[in-house]
Amino acid sequence: MRISPDPLACFGLAALLSLAGCTPTLRLDAERPPSHAASNHTDTPLNAQLAAHIPPGESGFHLLHGGHAALAAPG
Repeated sequence: MRISPDPLACFGLAALLSLAGCTPTLRLDAERPPSHAASNHTDTPLNAQLAAHIPPGESGFHLLHGGHAALAAPG
C-alpha cells in the first residue's frame, strides 16, 4: 500500500526551504561600532507629562501579575 504525500504539506515545505535559502549568514567577525548608553533625558516633554503623575521617590513601574491584570490595567 502506497501513501501519497499531502500536496499542501509539500508546497509548504518547498516554500520554507526556499525562504531559508534567502537568509543571510551571520558574520561573527564583522566590525561593530561601539555603542553607548543613552544620556539622561530628564528635560523631554514626555518626562514632564509623566512626572506629574508619579509620586516623588517612585519609579512609575508597576509589576502586573498576569494577563488578566494587564487587560484590566488603565491605559
